[in-house]
Amino acid sequence: MIFPFRALRGAGALLLACSVGTIQAAAPADDLAAVTASTGAARRDGAHLTLSLKAPAPALTLSDRGDCSTPDACTRYRFKGLSPNGQYARVDVHGYEWGSQLWINRNTGRQTEVFADPVASPSGRYLVVANGADCCEENGVFIWEQQEDRLVPRFALRPKDYALYATVRWEDEQTVRLRRLARSTAACPHDDLMSTEVLLRRQGTTWRFVTPTPAVPPRCGVS
Repeated sequence: MIFPFRALRGAGALLLACSVGTIQAAAPADDLAAVTASTGAARRDGAHLTLSLKAPAPALTLSDRGDCSTPDACTRYRFKGLSPNGQYARVDVHGYEWGSQLWINRNTGRQTEVFADPVASPSGRYLVVANGADCCEENGVFIWEQQEDRLVPRFALRPKDYALYATVRWEDEQTVRLRRLARSTAACPHDDLMSTEVLLRRQGTTWRFVTPTPAVPPRCGVS
């Protein structure tokens, strides 16, 4: 089954958007290069991207649709390559001013939407996505754990107030450092926005935000 992106997306402006003028009907060079490097895991036939799978069927074909002249008539699939362990096919999906990413398990065909390029923990066990999107993409911080033949969601933050996150680095297997852009507090009284660094740390079976030690001073006036 093709992942139901249209049920999740709308039109509008967003970070990393693919606007009408930039979505290409033909696959770009990086897609074709990734297909070539996959040594048979993927193939491109015009608007059709076919992935080799073990189950439930030997192949999955994702087909571009629409001319991108209207919000509801546009989907583009672009092959990014395989995951480091070779278990997943990574596919960027673009529409009328929105974008996301699928990880498709090559053993089971299971599709997981991870929204953007994940950053793996040192062992590769955990994947973090800090996707800072102003509008129509999925904004927030998400962590998955790689378990056998599936990605298990372990953490999801979708900010209710204005906050855009970006991944700085994994500190260790249990801690990832993030940068947060949010409305200014008293620490930056003359600016609308401020950037701070926070840690997201695994404590038992949960992930919690903690303040770095030593604390990193906020950056004021960041846009």
